[in-house]
Amino acid sequence: MQITVETKNAIDVRAAMLVIPGLKLADKRARLSPRIAAVDRALGGQIAAVIASGDFSGKAGESLLLYPTTEFPAERVQLLGLGEESKLSAESLRGLAGRALDAAKGRRAANVAICAPRTSGLKLPKVTQALAEGLVLANYQFDTYRERDKDAAPPLKRATLLIDRPAELKAARDATRTGVILAES
Repeated sequence: MQITVETKNAIDVRAAMLVIPGLKLADKRARLSPRIAAVDRALGGQIAAVIASGDFSGKAGESLLLYPTTEFPAERVQLLGLGEESKLSAESLRGLAGRALDAAKGRRAANVAICAPRTSGLKLPKVTQALAEGLVLANYQFDTYRERDKDAAPPLKRATLLIDRPAELKAARDATRTGVILAES
């Protein structure tokens, strides 16, 4: 799988599935991060509506799939809950990447774009490394001695990690490369 890191805005990315991780919200009226608020505006308020209805609160393991009804470059938007920021770790980010990949494979998406979450506890390179490790590990299929199931979803070919800090692009790309090498070894 090819994993790239880009500083593109999430509302400009062409992908079969755009994954937006969300931290646990204090209540239904909690303010969206600027990045998620921009996606919400482009989706005509769908994210704010599902939060206001209580269908998504950002709890760990929670997910919700949205289909854009407006002119939006991504075919699908997958919201994935991260849980409380104080409990966020590299391992929980690896799990998030695995869940994102499973969601994409389940919809037979050819590629996925994941918004790298901002956290106060983990620096951005650590976040992108953990996401890369999780993607590689979740995409692995040992099928040397098995007949290929023609109904099974094929491995994902491409993933893009979206960051919003251009100054950290090189460090994030280096950490992503390290994550891929560690997960493949």
